[in-house]
Amino acid sequence: MAQLTYIFLLPAISLNYLWGSVRVDDAHLVLNKLREGTAALDERPSTLGVRFQGYGIPNSLETRGQYRLMMVESGEFCGLGSFLFHEEMFIFPSNGGGRLIDILNTHGMVPIVKVDEGLEKAGEGNAEWRTRGLGEFPGRIEGYKDLGILGTKWRELFILDDQGHPSRGIVEEGARRLARFSKISGDAGFFSFPEPEIERDKAAYGAEKMREVYGPILQEVVGAFIDEHVDLGKVFFKVNLIAPSKGSKEAFVPSISGEMTYHLLKKAFPSGIGGIKFLSGGIPRKDYLTALSLMRNRYAAEAPWHFSFSAGRALQEEVLPLFAKWYKGQTSEQKTFAQEAFRQAVKEHALAMKGEYK
Repeated sequence: MAQLTYIFLLPAISLNYLWGSVRVDDAHLVLNKLREGTAALDERPSTLGVRFQGYGIPNSLETRGQYRLMMVESGEFCGLGSFLFHEEMFIFPSNGGGRLIDILNTHGMVPIVKVDEGLEKAGEGNAEWRTRGLGEFPGRIEGYKDLGILGTKWRELFILDDQGHPSRGIVEEGARRLARFSKISGDAGFFSFPEPEIERDKAAYGAEKMREVYGPILQEVVGAFIDEHVDLGKVFFKVNLIAPSKGSKEAFVPSISGEMTYHLLKKAFPSGIGGIKFLSGGIPRKDYLTALSLMRNRYAAEAPWHFSFSAGRALQEEVLPLFAKWYKGQTSEQKTFAQEAFRQAVKEHALAMKGEYK
């Protein structure tokens, strides 16, 4: 297959630590793990703080660290190959006195770090935003390598509304930033996870209109990567499923979403990329997993690239309220319930990637 050509062009990664039971000097080993699912636990401190507030949990590094560490220590890695975290977690101590990254290494999970610095307004109003931090990124990347991190992630948010946003200028600018981020990451020996995400809640768009809008955005992104001469074999694109917005009143149909999404991505992305990662993007977990499972059954054999999930909210929606009970009561039983909720969510995602989710 054409994508294998890119695999053998990958440079070896040489880092001075053990990953699982082997030293990380084989990019193919890491690549295969990255093609499995990703647990995206990389919320910014302020974002996670808003969720904590709803359950009366104080927002501090300590509580954020305990929450994420509790999920990692659940011991459920079936169907997962990587964990994505905000950078603050890579210095947070584990309960055994070591580092969270040591737990990931022991279980053969690839560590990925969120590197962008959030959004800033790109004009008047709240319709268009740009992502901050690219200028400082080259100076920070060596520090990530010293920590033993193997992947980096950058998000650009494109807000859709009924006034025609995002503008062409914002799309072009965001695409160039994503490409530059992946070029810097790849040249430094990292796998990269660019995320051209769309926010659909401000537009009354059905699924067909959503496809019409998202397609040109993805094509602009791919064009920018080609112009930047990015090694696409080291890139995993994190993308949305095609879904109607809430304002459209159109129901989400998993089979239609899967079909529309696959054909859109097949047109937009060339063979030879590292892979595709599907965001849950606010879609209810059952609908999201049903769509992924149907796509796996229908298209996995013919797809020109590997695809899997990168799920955050879909893995955590039942975990946080149980964590809140444990945090307030500090009993081992309540912590067990929270970890079991995370384990169950991971198992359901693994079933979807086998085409067996019901």
